[in-house]
Amino acid sequence: VFMQNDCCGAPAFSLFISGDTATTGNVSIPGMGFSENFSVTPGAVTTVNLPAGANMTRGGGAAARGVRVTAGADVTVYGLNRVAFTTDAFLGLPTDALGTSYVVLGWRNTNVVNWSQFAVVASQNDTVVTITPRITTGARRAGVPYDITLQQGEAYQLANTDPDPADLSGSIVTANKPVGVFGGHGCANIPDGSTVFCDHVVEQQQPRLPQ
Repeated sequence: VFMQNDCCGAPAFSLFISGDTATTGNVSIPGMGFSENFSVTPGAVTTVNLPAGANMTRGGGAAARGVRVTAGADVTVYGLNRVAFTTDAFLGLPTDALGTSYVVLGWRNTNVVNWSQFAVVASQNDTVVTITPRITTGARRAGVPYDITLQQGEAYQLANTDPDPADLSGSIVTANKPVGVFGGHGCANIPDGSTVFCDHVVEQQQPRLPQ
């Protein structure tokens, strides 16, 4: 799923797909009626451009914006969320690498663009996601779990716009079925003290290992 990229214009979304074996596949966003076939040639990168509006938006909440990639052989997939002055890419993890327990890693607000965020996307129907925010975010209270039910391909985004040092890092996400979790910031100021430029940051999170 592509999170909010909060800066300087309309974002563009694309996938870069490669593999060691010649194969074919499909990229779809069922919630938007989007579907495009692709082919992979070893040693080359295939680009699939996604439609405008494929991202989660400022309103937050749930939306059918999950991106599904299938292929006849193993492939590597990178997602690119691009605006002219704020761009980041992430490695997409395969469904067999997803888990049911995560600790969110993102970035804190620094009073330039305040948009610490994370998103959860369901790989199966009737997925019950329990979120425990580390800090109070809107109506969601710090340390108080709440549940969201998602169908396959639906995603949920939580974003915090409070002043420095608000940061959703450390929030806990669990689910009754495997989910993908993405953490980052709409337009982060890195390193601390940088106030002239900001940049979108995103990474798909690794699940917690069983204790």
